[in-house]
Parts: sequence; C-alpha cells; structure tokens
Amino acid sequence: MALLKVNCTIRTLLVLVFAINVSMILVFRLYVLQIRQESIGNRKFQLSYYTTVETDTETHTFTMAKENTMSSTARINGTEMINVNFTTELNVPAISNCIEYLGGSISVNYKSALQTFHNFSNITQADITTYGELFLGNKEEGYKYKNSNNAVIFEPKNPNCQTAQNVAFIIPFRNRETHLRLVLGHLIPVLQRQNIRFAFFIVTQNGNEFFNKGRLMNTGFEFASEVGKARNQAFDCYIFHDVDLFVEHDSLLYRCGGGKEIDHLAPRIDKFKYVPYCCGMTVGGVIGFTEEQYRTVNGYSNKYWGWGAEDDDMADRLELHDLGIRRPEGDLGKYTMMSHQRDSLNPINTGRFKILWDKNKKFWNDGLGNLDTKITSVLRYPLFVNVLVDVGKPPT
Repeated sequence: MALLKVNCTIRTLLVLVFAINVSMILVFRLYVLQIRQESIGNRKFQLSYYTTVETDTETHTFTMAKENTMSSTARINGTEMINVNFTTELNVPAISNCIEYLGGSISVNYKSALQTFHNFSNITQADITTYGELFLGNKEEGYKYKNSNNAVIFEPKNPNCQTAQNVAFIIPFRNRETHLRLVLGHLIPVLQRQNIRFAFFIVTQNGNEFFNKGRLMNTGFEFASEVGKARNQAFDCYIFHDVDLFVEHDSLLYRCGGGKEIDHLAPRIDKFKYVPYCCGMTVGGVIGFTEEQYRTVNGYSNKYWGWGAEDDDMADRLELHDLGIRRPEGDLGKYTMMSHQRDSLNPINTGRFKILWDKNKKFWNDGLGNLDTKITSVLRYPLFVNVLVDVGKPPT
C-alpha cells in the first residue's frame, strides 16, 4: 500500500512537471500569436501598439513597428523600428496592459532614432529642406516663470493603468542638436513601454562662456519642480541625462527608488569597454534623484566651469549626507556613448581638483542655495521644453 502511494505521488509529480513544461511552451506560442494578431488588419489594441513579427527560431528575434500617442499637448503619428532580442523562451515577458514587451537588449540605431524623432515631431522632408538638417520642430514661446503649460507631458498610453512614476528628464545642453534628436528618438519609445508619465527639460546655456553643467542642472531642476507643482503633478523622480548616452536595455527602468540611495543608471559605457565605474567615473552620465534627495545635498556645485569634476563633487555630497548609490546589475547598466568633438567652450577644467579637494569648501554654500542663474526664455517644442539660461561668468 505504501508502495502504491509512492507510485501515485511520482505519477502526480510527473504530470505536474509535464503540465508546467507545456504551459511554458504555450505561453511563448501565445505571446507570438498575440503579436501576430495585433498586426493583422492593423487592429488597434488598448495600448495603441501595432506589431509585425519576424522570428528566428534560435534567438527569437522580433522586429517590431509601433505607432505611439502622447497627451493632448502633441500628437505622434510616426512609426519606429526597434530590434528586441530574446535569448531564451523564458526571457519573454508576460503580456501586460501596463508595461509592454520589455524584452531586454535593444539595438542602438542612429538612423532609426533620427527617423523616429522626425516622425514624433511631425517634421517633414520639406521642413528639413527649408530649415536644415538640425531642425528640431516647430516651436512657440513659453513662459519664463512657473506655469503649468511649460512642459510637454507624455502620458501613459493606457489610461486604465496606474502611472508608475512622474519623471522629469533634465538634459544640460549647448550646440548638440545632432545628439539631442537621436537620444530622444531612441529613448522616448523605451519610456512609453515603461508606463511612466514623463517630460523632457532641455536646459541650454546661452552665450559664449565656458560650459557650466552644474548650474544648468540646478536651474533645470528648480524649473521642472515648479512646473510639476503648478500642474498638481509633482515629479517623483528627476533624471539628469547626458545628451550623448543611449540605453542598451529597455528593461532598465527609468525611475527613482528613493530612500537612502540615489540611482546611478549608467555605470557601464561602451567607450570604456563596459568596465564598471571605469576611469574614475563616480555618478556621471545618467543619475536619478527624488526631490528630497536633491535638496538634501543642495544640488550640484556651481563652481565647475568647463569639463570635469562636478560628478566627483556630487559623490562627495552623497557621502557627506549618508546617501548610498543604487546601480543596475549586469548588462542592464550598459550604454552606448556617441562620439563627438570636444566643444571649444567646454575645455578640460585644469583647476577642477583644486576646487574638489579644497578642505574648506562648504556644500551648503554652493548649489541650489546660492544659484544665481537667469532664465532668458522658454521655447516649447513638440517633444520637449527648451529652457535658455544665462549662467553668469566664471570668476576672474
């Protein structure tokens, strides 16, 4: 009798194992079928997501085309091609109404990103012929001070989903239109699949003084903070994003974890052969703060003119205030850096270490608290707001 019970148990387990295996296979097949169904007849689903599929039986590579929509502030009518590689069946995510098809590795394709930017911005070939290759889209004058209209808000595509976070992207900028078009064309489709409400604030330095990244980021933060509160949609997360970095995994979630750790999202860059924290890198490239965290450290230093050390200074501020650094594991933190010539007005700051290592420096007297920049104008484009800033002059 005991032997019979054991045999029955074993048979039951075998049946369960078989059922699980069949379930895995069926999930994968249904996933592919669902994608195919979405493309047949251009049927519009709740996610406004059209998909065509080409499958490779070894790697399950899907080539997906999608049409996107954003909030009433603008309409996106174009399509974009994205390559998503699933290395195994078990890596295929379950279909969700709130977070779409986060497949992992995505290609960084500059040609595709540029076409996406043009489509999203409703830029035609006639516009390019008339205004030139660096045309960023039609613009209108915004307000210099806090106003709820001083943002282009991308709403989650499915109104039935609860927004994961409200995220403000702050990009310090000057004369890098080529990079800006590509990074937006690459990044926006990724963010739309992540079920967040987001907006881009391009913070542009006016004039011909040496570049001051810290002042621009502080100004952009204060501007975005005021706009979010004026809209009664305060931002949960502020991500400071270099204009030349392209994320390689759409599973890297652009949001802030909060608590006692800030989020450094770009620890591995192709230029440095993906060696983590290579070459003295601390918290550069792409970094996220909650508003409380950013105000706690008093923002970035205003003292660094030219290239270098503002990120190292931020690392010191984090340590002083007992804030740790959260980083993605493995391949999630991989980025491609687009090469470019160094801006003559952003030379290497040869005096940066003197400021960084000054034992008498006081963080509370250098940052948001003594920011003296001036916003000269605000320009609203289809995909972003451009905040033009007079950062002042470096000390003589």
